Amino acid sequence: MRAFALVELVVVIVIVIAVSAMVLPNLSKVQADHQLEEQLGILISDLRLVAADSRAGWKDSVYGIKFESDHYTVFRGANYQVRDLDSDRVVDLPRGLEMVTDLTDDSDELLFNRRGVALQAGTAGFKNQSGQEELALIDGPVIFKQ
Repeated sequence: MRAFALVELVVVIVIVIAVSAMVLPNLSKVQADHQLEEQLGILISDLRLVAADSRAGWKDSVYGIKFESDHYTVFRGANYQVRDLDSDRVVDLPRGLEMVTDLTDDSDELLFNRRGVALQAGTAGFKNQSGQEELALIDGPVIFKQ
């Protein structure tokens, strides 16, 4: 009977380490890409929900979203300053993501009227630590991935 020699085992271990060294960096990039896409999907859902709640006149009010670098707040009220604090819903961003917005009035909040139409146009989304961005385009009643 012939057994594996120590040299053969060492060669196999070296090959496994080399393949792992090539695969692991790509795996973390895939995870970062997925995290960006997943968080953008949540933001787009929240934007559409806020538009629908404003259109429906839910609790006889309009709604908006206030953007901060590490979270955003869904609120009920004419603007963030006069909102109903009990209705706030804060969405914290995962570590490594930063909020990115570019609205027409350089504001950090997006308001919707009673028809569910965004009062500002522009983009909102996220940037990861490597600088990659995923954005949603907001143009009146239209909200979709850019």
